Amino acid sequence: MIDYNEWLKHAPKKLNAGLTIIKKIKNKPDYIILLGGNYTGETKKYEMLGGRYEHTDKTALHTGIREFTEELFNIKLDLTKLDKLVEQIIINTHLIDDLTHKSDTSVSYYAGFKTLELIYNYVYNNQYKIVQPLDFAQFMEKRNWKQNQQIQSNGLYEIQFISVVYLSKAHMLPLRKFSYNQLTILKSKLGVI
Repeated sequence: MIDYNEWLKHAPKKLNAGLTIIKKIKNKPDYIILLGGNYTGETKKYEMLGGRYEHTDKTALHTGIREFTEELFNIKLDLTKLDKLVEQIIINTHLIDDLTHKSDTSVSYYAGFKTLELIYNYVYNNQYKIVQPLDFAQFMEKRNWKQNQQIQSNGLYEIQFISVVYLSKAHMLPLRKFSYNQLTILKSKLGVI
């Protein structure tokens, strides 16, 4: 088990960050990933979930998880709850550390669907463990429908839809430049063509 306080000392800080959920497809050299997006006129524009560092974020992972919960679940966590959630993710080693990519200004974290379930259970059940499995297809349908009924406000409701896409096909989507660059790095690390 990882010691959270020791991890905090060495974790990247004061960087923009995002969290991408990724899952290996059985018997195929490909993965599925979670992308968010918005409509620009008639067109969809896809992006990875994440955003800008705020001075209250302890680490880049705090930034990534904070932005992820705001963009996917449209919920703002208070600082104590955010810190506890990050601690649980770290000590339960849900992050795929060898895929994490750090640049001078940002960090991209990658995690499996177990991390998504952990975050979901925390947000909806106030539990730091998986007590209720996430029916992701049902959640996405309900979330995307509800999203289109809301008005963007204070960082919430800014991502209009969530999609699950094949990593090998992600470059064919209209992507924001940062997301395109990060997906190129991820594909290279995973050997996906």
